[in-house]
Amino acid sequence: RLSLTEDLKAREESLVEQLETEKFGLRAEIDSVKQELEEEQERWKTRPSLPADLDRIKSLQSELQKLASSEQQTREQMTYFKNELENRETNYNRRFVSSNRGRSDATALRVVTENAVATKPKAKSNGTASSAAPRRKSVRGGGTRKKKASTATRLPKITKK
Repeated sequence: RLSLTEDLKAREESLVEQLETEKFGLRAEIDSVKQELEEEQERWKTRPSLPADLDRIKSLQSELQKLASSEQQTREQMTYFKNELENRETNYNRRFVSSNRGRSDATALRVVTENAVATKPKAKSNGTASSAAPRRKSVRGGGTRKKKASTATRLPKITKK
């Protein structure tokens, strides 16, 4: 019996020793694979760019610059046209609305608001289904006669001496 137990213990010790050497070998292999992985990751991070990638980057940067300049030009044009529209609105209101202060049909032109462009003022509805165009008042004589200028707006006649 002794020899059988000794034999089993010897066998167990040899298996444990074998297991420990395999364990040590696998740990060494894991360490070497980890080291190799780190080296490859570092190589990947520091790899040089491909020529095709560099060309693509240059073309995208060029396109970005063109779009930026186009945007700037469009913004400048928009500012110019907004100022022009405000100027025309002011001139219209100064010329037509201020001279017709007593008349109810004189409507101020309000095209440009603070942040957006507004639509033209809508015609007042008379309670019926309104059409797109406002009604015009009928004028005697078919509207072909010229109005006589008031005495305040008549210019003196120039006579030669």
